[in-house]
Amino acid sequence: MAYIFTKDLETGVAQVDAQHKALFDAMNQLSNACEQGKGRDEIDKTLKFLSDYIITHFSDEERLQRQYGYPDRVQHKAYHDQFKMSVKKMIDEYTAGGASIVLVGEINRKVGMWLLNHIKREDVKLGAFLKGKGV
Repeated sequence: MAYIFTKDLETGVAQVDAQHKALFDAMNQLSNACEQGKGRDEIDKTLKFLSDYIITHFSDEERLQRQYGYPDRVQHKAYHDQFKMSVKKMIDEYTAGGASIVLVGEINRKVGMWLLNHIKREDVKLGAFLKGKGV
């Protein structure tokens, strides 16, 4: 399944949208590797990217929320924290047992679905708020 960054996923905040697009690219690389029977080879790279990504991207979003007084900041951070725990669990599973078809599928499904849902439900609202603040 290809992840396509469509207009309805744009927040209007260039930095946030660029980071989302980078995550879409990483997920598509994993998906493409899976289609070629090389998903296990790509999983290490994807998990490293995810680990770095959630530190940088979530910090950037949360900084903007604090800076501009986003009213749903606490709940938004809770969503980020839940996702961090999911990614940590996947990394722990990979560290303990290596790459598996099940883990590759789980990453593709969980990360992809979370990403799409989170952007549409939460980040688009954040983007509208920030645009209203002139960001």
